Amino acid sequence: MIHIEPVSREAVCIAVPFTDQTGTGSRHFGLAPYFALTKRHVETVHILE
Repeated sequence: MIHIEPVSREAVCIAVPFTDQTGTGSRHFGLAPYFALTKRHVETVHILE
């Protein structure tokens, strides 16, 4: 049996779907033509990028 421990991370990447380049949010993740990628700190929940 092989058991691998999960790696602890300081931040997680989040993709936010948009319907246009001005930043209007999209309700459909799979059909969104634009995405913003950002990082969020796991413990403090602050946006890093």
